[in-house]
Amino acid sequence: MTRFRMLGALVVALGLFAYGFIAASYRIPPFYQIAWVKNAVVERLFPRVETYVPPAPQSASIVPSTLQRLLMKRVALPNANREFSGGGALAVAGDLVYVLTRDGHVTALNMRTVRKLQTDVDTVPVNRGDLMQSRARYSVTLGWFRVDGAHAEVVDDSTQILFATHNRFDPQRECFTAHVSRVTIRHSAESARATGRWQTIFSTSPCMTLQGSEGFGRFPYSGHISGGRMITFDKDRLLVTIGDYNFDGYLRPAWSMDRSNLYGKYVLLNKTTGAAEIYAIGARNNMGIVRDSAGTIWSTESGPQGGDELNVVERGENYGWPTSTYGIGYESTPWEPSTEAQGRHDRYRQAAFAWMPSIVPTAIIRLEGHPGQFETWRGDLLLGTLRDQSLHRLRLDNAGRVVYDERIWLGERIRDLVRLADGQILLLTDASGQLVILADGGAEFVPASDSTNVLLAALDRYDALSDAATVAAALRVDGEGLFVQKCTSCHAVDGQTMTGPSLDGVFGRRVGGRPGYGYSASLTTDGRNWTPALMGRFLLYPERDFPSTRMQKIGLTQAQADSIIAYLGRLSP
Repeated sequence: MTRFRMLGALVVALGLFAYGFIAASYRIPPFYQIAWVKNAVVERLFPRVETYVPPAPQSASIVPSTLQRLLMKRVALPNANREFSGGGALAVAGDLVYVLTRDGHVTALNMRTVRKLQTDVDTVPVNRGDLMQSRARYSVTLGWFRVDGAHAEVVDDSTQILFATHNRFDPQRECFTAHVSRVTIRHSAESARATGRWQTIFSTSPCMTLQGSEGFGRFPYSGHISGGRMITFDKDRLLVTIGDYNFDGYLRPAWSMDRSNLYGKYVLLNKTTGAAEIYAIGARNNMGIVRDSAGTIWSTESGPQGGDELNVVERGENYGWPTSTYGIGYESTPWEPSTEAQGRHDRYRQAAFAWMPSIVPTAIIRLEGHPGQFETWRGDLLLGTLRDQSLHRLRLDNAGRVVYDERIWLGERIRDLVRLADGQILLLTDASGQLVILADGGAEFVPASDSTNVLLAALDRYDALSDAATVAAALRVDGEGLFVQKCTSCHAVDGQTMTGPSLDGVFGRRVGGRPGYGYSASLTTDGRNWTPALMGRFLLYPERDFPSTRMQKIGLTQAQADSIIAYLGRLSP
């Protein structure tokens, strides 16, 4: 009898577990009732407004390498509440650095005066709002619909041109293209202001439709295989890298060697007219490019599983993708489009260097010029990585051959890196919301001295770039701060339609009634007016009252929702 009771108890426990899992996954009763009880208990036990203590600034530190002592300073970005994970870029021109988030927000920093400038530049025209209002939204990883790269050029002492590569969605045809856009910026000691709106000068063809998910590493929209880096080629043209977006011959067309399109290519692009010319073909995801003082163009390229490459890019060359690669298919399967033995790359232009296993290399620079800076690294290539979360330093011999590769662990996915006007190195990390500044601390084989400590202390001046007041405002514990932290990637409160409608004056307004925004059917047909109680349920469980809403659950507690509602109430008449 005891055995049967134990078995019965086990069956009941498993049944309750299964029901709980299904109830939570599909929001069936009593999910909302339990959630209400839980929130009521939380409200009793915890304060109505939650607190957040921003991290204290970190002092500069020393990172050792084989030859060079690196002095490293981490700085919280001025717009740390914006998303950086999986995108964004840096561009440097003179003393200015432009920091672009993946959703296109621009901040200008003067690195000489260590000042965040008042930046008045429209967001890069990544039309996420159109995507969010389409059915394609449910098949797209939003972090891959983004800004991919940036480049800036000096026109005169007060004028610069900022270029950005980014994705664009065509809502009529429900397809995607890669774009290059430009904006002219006038700057002073206090500000950087655009003289007009962004102008799109180039877009790819054909427009990419959503594809099937045929296996590991295959996605309906592969915006992460996009390239998107730029360098100045001559006074009239840029050289732009464009990835193949996983159109690589594996159950999809192979575009990288097809000269009828510009995917998987190096492309010469007129800076004004956007006229495009193929420079080289056969690339997959070319996320880094630099031209050194001798005119040699170096580029990094991410392969499939293994086979990441460093290439010397020359006009008319074919770099072999997708039929020749040192890598293999994901999940250790054969790379089916290969026309050579697996792991061989013999038929087309050979890589200057390759990595096994993958490191996912990104931006690349060559350490030249700037006498007295990083002397033990002079002439070396330096590149960032995503998967390996490290810097890699490549030593070249007199013939330009890679002699060795030194890995310098930082523990950060490095999305971009640039050389500053004073010779220091600036990194953009992928997920931490930080810039990383690297300064020369002298040769590693020479003992550190008091002067090293002076240099370390001097790096702490860059804390001014984080603009502590702005960061603190974004992380405040009141409703406005929570709104900035949780909601501003989609909603404004100034009447501007972004990914979602503006929320100023929302209470008393008819649900789905903001002019000029395409709501889902469950909101447009609801008929009620927004009230604090209805908004509270919507913030916590968007699909409870509006099953077809595109609003995503954002993980608020009841206390946070109440604080945001109080803030929105102050904006309503």
